[in-house]
Amino acid sequence: PARVQYLISRNIRYAEDRMEDDHWATPLATLLRGSGDCEDHVLLKQAILTAAGLDVSQTRLLILETSKGRGHMVLQVLGPQPTILDNRYRYPVTLDHLRQDTITALATDHAYFVVN
Repeated sequence: PARVQYLISRNIRYAEDRMEDDHWATPLATLLRGSGDCEDHVLLKQAILTAAGLDVSQTRLLILETSKGRGHMVLQVLGPQPTILDNRYRYPVTLDHLRQDTITALATDHAYFVVN
């Protein structure tokens, strides 16, 4: 996960969707464009990790509300020491780094959960 986080943060530029055209791009579209917003980064990272052999059930998409009231998405990679792949950081971080954010929902390979 650390290598994927570093490579994506170095090579895929952050670019917001237009407000009227918010969509989740496919990993291939993000690669070809060389840019994407937070959910595009997350889907690309998840695709690379699963292509490398990580079971998709070992990942979660975390939907956040940032301390500034904006929506954001990160990828959580489960394991003995779960890590967060967040385009705001160059390297993986722990869940503690998201203290200023509120997790509002999470999606797994089987379900979507709203967090109260």
